[in-house]
Amino acid sequence: MFAEVSLFWTFIFASIFSAWNLNLYENYQLLQIQLLSQDDVNVLQKIVDVESLEMDFWTPLTDLDNYDKPIIAFVPPSSVNLLIESLEKSKISYSNITDVFRKNFNNHVQMLKDKKHKMKTSKILSTFTLNEYHTLAEIHWYMQALSRKHPQIVKLINIGYSSEGRPLLAVKVGRKFTKNSIWIDAGMHAREWIAPATAVYLLHELAENYENTKEIQFILNKYSFYILPVVNPDGYDYSWKSERFWRKSRSKHNCTFWSCCVGVDLDRNFNISIDLRGHPCRPDYPGPFPFSESETRAVSKFLSENQQHILLAISLHSFGKLLTVPYSFKSDEVENSNFQTYTARHFLQATAFKNEFYTLTQAYKNYKFSIGQEMDWIRLFTNIPLAYSIKLPPTPNEPYGFLLPEDHIVPVSIQAFEGILNMVKSLNYLY
Repeated sequence: MFAEVSLFWTFIFASIFSAWNLNLYENYQLLQIQLLSQDDVNVLQKIVDVESLEMDFWTPLTDLDNYDKPIIAFVPPSSVNLLIESLEKSKISYSNITDVFRKNFNNHVQMLKDKKHKMKTSKILSTFTLNEYHTLAEIHWYMQALSRKHPQIVKLINIGYSSEGRPLLAVKVGRKFTKNSIWIDAGMHAREWIAPATAVYLLHELAENYENTKEIQFILNKYSFYILPVVNPDGYDYSWKSERFWRKSRSKHNCTFWSCCVGVDLDRNFNISIDLRGHPCRPDYPGPFPFSESETRAVSKFLSENQQHILLAISLHSFGKLLTVPYSFKSDEVENSNFQTYTARHFLQATAFKNEFYTLTQAYKNYKFSIGQEMDWIRLFTNIPLAYSIKLPPTPNEPYGFLLPEDHIVPVSIQAFEGILNMVKSLNYLY
């Protein structure tokens, strides 16, 4: 499946890997932790709160009553022994899946090396393939190419700039006369590469199939789509060049003469019950204050200015294979929960094929300790009536985590595209 474009990339792509210094995470370990009691949850939460213990949880902690999947912890060498000692002392069951992780990571590194070699030996990119991961520069070039190829329905929009000065490039796909619109963003967390890849696939399908697909024509004649494939361009670019599992933005905080803690978790930085107790060096640091980051300020400004005609807002993430609804910071349902559930079930119906299913859940049940999320802010501080967060595959029980192989990109994207289209079609019965 290809989108034919001609992209000159001599200096752009030559510079992408010029400073390529990828962390190989030697002696890191990946643990799969199974919580069997509420005491286990409490103990693990206490371990997380130990300031001196470095640890990156790839799946969130929550109450056992609402959780039946393993916790995945990525642990640096300095913390491995302490974590394992704490788990064994508390009789918490765990499995060491480092061998599986190492195999997947080595395959991923080889993919990056092959891409680096391809960029060095080529002077022109004749095709933009949808079945591979792309750098930030490639994604932006493709967005520009589509806007030139389909100027009647694709418009390039710069909604702001990142902390390091990179543009936050979005596209509007739709006819000029449409009144209502859909917002889709991705790449808020840098390491979740499947999310931007899926957003680009959605953009491609809408733009390239408008003229020959009646279903797409009907939808784009009624709704416009605003698609922002990479909310966090600094972090995404950094995850390609240096730290593959980098999550946050790249702004600097808590600086001393010798060093700074870098980055903020952008999906914890919106103005909702923000927790200011987080340590600045942790992967989920919410920031020094709400909207401290230029990226979240740009997104919130755009959504606020366009809230009167946006009916549906979706943020793409990974991993978990979940469709989550607000709220994440409290157990209360949103005021129009019947509408929210109605539209969500249209997503579930369209994505339930080949024995592959998404799970619908309130964010609070699976992400109880998540605060400052975009979708919560949207529901409480704008007039946008529907907001969701889609956690794309894989599930925590699968061996890939953030290293989903490239041959999964198109199947994952097709499933998400079908689900989102069905959600949009359900709006006809609500508004």
